[in-house]
Amino acid sequence: MQPLYSNVVVTPLEVEETKSGLYIAEKKKDDYQLGIVESVGPGKYEFGIFVNPPKEIVKGAKVLFKTFSPLTEINGSEVYILDASEIQLVL
Repeated sequence: MQPLYSNVVVTPLEVEETKSGLYIAEKKKDDYQLGIVESVGPGKYEFGIFVNPPKEIVKGAKVLFKTFSPLTEINGSEVYILDASEIQLVL
């Protein structure tokens, strides 16, 4: 699957603490989610200039993102379809 524009497809992870020691507080779990990037769109035009998604956001990267978008089921698996700007941190 290939997302359009600067969209990113992310599979959610159910992890409380990462190897780097990142821990998501219980009351913030509804706001933030860990996931693995499945695919990244090519970019988009903003004010007549083509803008690529950040180079750190690549397939297989572990990311922390805000969960504004609903879970979407594609090919039997649940994924988030996010704009690259919704990703807060690449681990």
